[in-house]
Amino acid sequence: MAITANAPRGVFVVEIDGVTYTFLLRNREIERFEDKNRGIFEIWDGFFDRGKKPTSREVKDLIALALVGDGM
Repeated sequence: MAITANAPRGVFVVEIDGVTYTFLLRNREIERFEDKNRGIFEIWDGFFDRGKKPTSREVKDLIALALVGDGM
C-alpha cells in the first residue's frame, strides 16, 4: 500500500493485482449483513477460532457490503 493510500480510521485498504480497494463497513452495512446472516461479532470470533467458521457466502457478503460502504 502506497503512502498516499493511507486508510482513515475504520477503513481497510488493500492492493490486489496492482489495484487498490477500500473496504468500509458502516452501521447500515453491518445491519444489512446481520439481517441476512448471523451477528457480526459471531463472524469475527469465527475468524479467530473462537466460534463457528464463517461460510463462503458470509465472507462474500461482508466484502460486497464493505465495498458498498465505500461507495463502490
